[in-house]
Parts: sequence; structure tokens; C-alpha cells
Amino acid sequence: MNQTIKKSESDLQKDTQQFKKEDHKNSNEEQAEKKLPQPESEADKTPKAKTSSKRRILTVILGILSVLVVVFILGIIIFGVGIYKFHLQGKIVDKITSAIPYPAAIVGNKIIKYSDYLAELDSLNYYISQPQNAEAAAGLTGDVAKKTIMNKLIQQSFVDKKAVEYKITVSNDEIQNEFDNIVSQAPGGLADLTNSLKESFNWDVNQFKERALKPYLYAFKLQQKIAMDDQINSEAKKKAEDVLALVKKGEEDFDSLAKKYSEDTSASSGGDIGFISKGDTVTEFENAAFALKKDEVSGIVKTEYGYHIIMLVDRIQSSDGTESLHVKHILIKSKSIDQWLVEELAKTKIDVFIGGLKWEKKCSQVLLKSESCGDQNTNSINSNQDVNGNVNSSQ
Repeated sequence: MNQTIKKSESDLQKDTQQFKKEDHKNSNEEQAEKKLPQPESEADKTPKAKTSSKRRILTVILGILSVLVVVFILGIIIFGVGIYKFHLQGKIVDKITSAIPYPAAIVGNKIIKYSDYLAELDSLNYYISQPQNAEAAAGLTGDVAKKTIMNKLIQQSFVDKKAVEYKITVSNDEIQNEFDNIVSQAPGGLADLTNSLKESFNWDVNQFKERALKPYLYAFKLQQKIAMDDQINSEAKKKAEDVLALVKKGEEDFDSLAKKYSEDTSASSGGDIGFISKGDTVTEFENAAFALKKDEVSGIVKTEYGYHIIMLVDRIQSSDGTESLHVKHILIKSKSIDQWLVEELAKTKIDVFIGGLKWEKKCSQVLLKSESCGDQNTNSINSNQDVNGNVNSSQ
């Protein structure tokens, strides 16, 4: 019995020792597992992977965009070389230059677009190509045509700028009234004018209004502003005052002084312009003349033409009550828009980018590179309508 109990105790001790060994082994394995790095869960792994992926995509996109920008810039440069050096023209060139503002010239800080230059050149070339225009367009070929167009565009650009400064506007009604006036003078009316525009410039009526009448009216209104500006015309005003002093002094008669100093076509006849009625002259001249007594001389009368000194020779009243005046005058002209432009453009920074042409500051003109100021005729923005797109008017 005792032996059996001892044996059982002995077995229990062995089992206890074995359990402790196994428990110690398991404990060591758990500690080892704790020391080993644990793999990241999917929840921990996803944000980092997404960030890395986004960065790679962004890098690729930026790379592609950089390449496209470089290609685009190179394309612009290469195309620019084509139009400036090789004078490319055509519908594709027209479309590209309309979308991208390549400069034909820069006037001050204002760009004259190459597309506008091409549009004007196309119209001029069309005009030149028509047999009926052969005489009028004689000599207007190649670089001479380009020079004509660039002078026109530079002058118009400067007029537009000054029109803003003088707060000049041109309404659609004013354009239409001027158009109606031209139509009334056309032998065949609207149909005749429309055909002439198509045959000469390949323009329709709207193009004529926008590209000829509108610039003309801006120039006409600016001319009036310039003429009435005493600061711009200070020399003319001073000359008129000096002549008036001579008239009042009386050492020479009015006719002699008119012949000597007047800048009007009537100077050769002693300033005599014959009889006038109300409505025949500009308002300022009319008001001053009708306020005079016979043989009386006015003071300085300023109009859009310049500075007048008016003498009333006689006053006649007809049977119907209409009054007419026989007057003489001495006119000292104010600056024309052409004179003013020459002076103002000489003060302006201007760059021309059309091949074969240059800007000559001394005469305020675009010239051929082989020309000097004395080799060319002055282009006038206020001349009668010709291939430059200016128009005759009764104004």
C-alpha cells in the first residue's frame, strides 16, 4: 500500500516537472514571438500605398505637361520664324495668327496683331489684282504694299489710343448715317456701292463699315479735338494774335494782310470769300460774322479749321427776308491730324516686325529697309479714299 502511494507521488512529481518544462518552453516561445517584427495589417498598409501611387501619377502628369509646354513653345517659335522670315500666308496662317496674337508691330504698349496686318494685306492684294484698279494700284506691290498697310495700321492704332484719352466715341448710328451719305452719292445707290466694294476689296457692307468708315469717323472727330486745342495749336494762335494786332494798327489794309498771312485758298483774293447765308459755314464762324457791323473786324474766332479774323464788307437782305453777308477773312490754320501724328509718333516707341520694313523716327514713317526719309511720300490718314481704306465724306 505504502509503495503504491509513494509510486503515485513519484509519478506526480515527474508530471509536475514535465508541466513546468513545457510551461517554461511555451513562455520562451511567446517572448520570442513578441521580439519578432509583426507584419502590417491591410488597414495600416493602404494609406501609405495610396499616397505613393498618387505621387507617381502626379509626377507622370507633370512630366507630360512639361513636354507639351516645351513642344507648344517650340511650335510657336518655329511658326513665328515662318511668318516673319519666310512670310508665310494662307488660310492656316490666318487661323493660327487669329488665335495666337503674333505682333506685326508694337506702338507704345499696344500690339498690332499679325492677323490684322494679314487681313489688310489680303484686301490690298485683292484690290491690286483687279484689272479695273491697275492704274490706281500702280507700284503697290511687294514690300511697298506692306509698307502702305503698316503705316495705316500704326496711324490707326495711335488714333484709337488718343480717341480714348479724348473720350471720343463713334456710335453705330453715326456709322450708318455716314454710310447712307455715301450711298446717296453713289450713282447706282446701294447696289452699285455693294458691287464696288466686292469687286475692289472683296468686302461686304459690314466689313466696309468696320474697316473703313469707323476708323475714318474716329480720325475725323480727333481732328476736330486737335483743332480746338489751344495748347496743341499755341503757335498758330500766337500768329493769329500778331496778325490781328497788325489789322488793328491799320498801317496795312485787310486785303494786303490777308494776302501776306492767310493760309486759306482765299488769300490770293485778299481773303474775300463772297456772300454767305446762315448754314453755309461752321457755327462759330457764322455767329461771329452775323454779329459784325459793316466794315467791322472781329477778334480771334476759333473753329475746327483754325483761327479766323473776319471782316464784314456788306450786309444784304433779300425780298424774302433772307440775310446774306459779304465777308473777308484771314485764316491761320490749326494743326492737321497728319501734322500732329508726325509729331506724336516721333515721340513714341515703335517696333515693326515685318520683314523688309523698318520704323524711321525722323519722319514718323514705316519705310523699306533700303529707303531713307527723303525717298518716300508721306502717307496721310486723312487723304481721300484709295487703297488705304480711307473714304471721301461731305463732313
